[in-house]
Amino acid sequence: MSAQTILNTLTAHSGLAGLVASRIYRIRIPQNPTYPLILFRVSEEPQNSLSSSNDMNYEAEFELYGASFSELENIKAQLKDALTNATDLKSVCTAVADDDFQDDTGNYSIFLDFSIWL
Repeated sequence: MSAQTILNTLTAHSGLAGLVASRIYRIRIPQNPTYPLILFRVSEEPQNSLSSSNDMNYEAEFELYGASFSELENIKAQLKDALTNATDLKSVCTAVADDDFQDDTGNYSIFLDFSIWL
């Protein structure tokens, strides 16, 4: 399963685990979470080429939440490192959205989009 492969890649990355521990969630954040954390969503897009029709491209959206921008910048760097240096997938960061502040939680946020091939 694509989302599970992505989750396994992220949780196995020591630099990312050192910042968010196991607080990497898919689709929704649990009630009363501990910050910082990562939320992600994945959508599948089949890729056909002359050499193969088995490639799957996944569009993954990541939302990073934390107490400060400097904390989020560190998490963003480790997230990029985890995905771009993974051995079981190929990825490219396609967008980094503007930083934001979440009034309801009192946390800052950064949004990133990746294309991931498995």
